[in-house]
Amino acid sequence: MTEAEPTLTWPAGHTSGFALTIDVHAEWFWIDRYPEAVRLPKTLSIGHYGVLRGVPRLLEVLAQTSTRATWFVPPTVASRYRSVVEDITAEGHQVAVLLTGIDIDAATRNTVDQINKALDTVAEAAGSRPSGARIAGSRITDAWVPLLVGAGVTWTSTIPAGNAPSLWTDASGSIPMLDIPYNWELTDYTYLAFNMPPATYPPGRSRIAPYETVLRNWEDVLVANRGLGNLVVPRFEASVIGKPGRISMLEELLELARSEELTWLATLPEIAAWATDTNQADRWLDQSRHRWAASTTHHS
Repeated sequence: MTEAEPTLTWPAGHTSGFALTIDVHAEWFWIDRYPEAVRLPKTLSIGHYGVLRGVPRLLEVLAQTSTRATWFVPPTVASRYRSVVEDITAEGHQVAVLLTGIDIDAATRNTVDQINKALDTVAEAAGSRPSGARIAGSRITDAWVPLLVGAGVTWTSTIPAGNAPSLWTDASGSIPMLDIPYNWELTDYTYLAFNMPPATYPPGRSRIAPYETVLRNWEDVLVANRGLGNLVVPRFEASVIGKPGRISMLEELLELARSEELTWLATLPEIAAWATDTNQADRWLDQSRHRWAASTTHHS
């Protein structure tokens, strides 16, 4: 029997949801995948551009469209580019932590300390401790659940599967964690990431898809899910979508998202609070865990 689409009860008469998310990897987008990139100025410049030029450009577009986003920031970025994170929060956006470089297989006290340190570092720049997290390079296992819950994280947005908030649990099934899935089709690096060897992404397949085709894909995904009453969560990267030739793609997507008054435009903390308060995710307990089984590696 085919699993039915989730039926969500949206707040205040809304019939669907839209939550924009933006990752700010800076140069660590490449370093985390290819450590030799630390010696490649051209490669690092892509990340530098994203945080120093892409973020301000994105903030300007979001201000013009009265859109609030949820930004995922690694502790390394929060520490090195603190003023950028301060600018993001000053514009009324939400900041969550992007967890990188943590060996979850160890699952030791040291791992817990790493998560807490990451949260504290982002909090110093953002002004408050993040309630949410996204796991970079997503090697997803149920071992994450008790560690994140123990650190005070109440929601994640890591699993690119599903169109509704769902619960995944630890190995015993006793500790639930809310995950708000993002749409894999609504990412920018899937279509637009480009770099030259040796830090090619994806390996051996440097390419950029036509902007018009990509935008049409995004719009089709948004319209289809909106018609089904689903939650739509794009995942963009500041160094990719924040360039002049691409920022107009985001502007057009936001225009479409805002064209339907019954669509709830919210931040992920707002989505998490609504899903928790109304038990929206309870019926989808373990939905994510079953789909992703023991562990699956994905590029972030």
